[in-house]
Amino acid sequence: FIYYVDVEFSVRLKQKNLKIIQCNKAVLYHEEGKKLEKRLLSKVYYYDNYSETAVYYIARNSIYMIKNYSENRISYIRRLRSDFIKILIFDYKPIIKLLYYLHGILDGFRNKYGMYR
Repeated sequence: FIYYVDVEFSVRLKQKNLKIIQCNKAVLYHEEGKKLEKRLLSKVYYYDNYSETAVYYIARNSIYMIKNYSENRISYIRRLRSDFIKILIFDYKPIIKLLYYLHGILDGFRNKYGMYR
């Protein structure tokens, strides 16, 4: 389970009334796709250019979160909508990425988890 693993873990902690402690001095190097600067109607946007498999996992696990956790459900739906629009507008390979995206959504509804094949 990658993408949303930290969110899912945090939600389970909160459900058990456990506290999440923030450490402001901790440093984590984590790359969320390759950020691309894009311009649209003179406005600058930053697009996280995820790999096809990352797009699949993000979409699939968004559905998992929507189905299993009512808290913050709207934020998971917004993420799906935002990713769809950004892929459509900014991606170099929108058709391929959207196929992975839709496959992830379908697998999420089918409860098909584990490694993508």
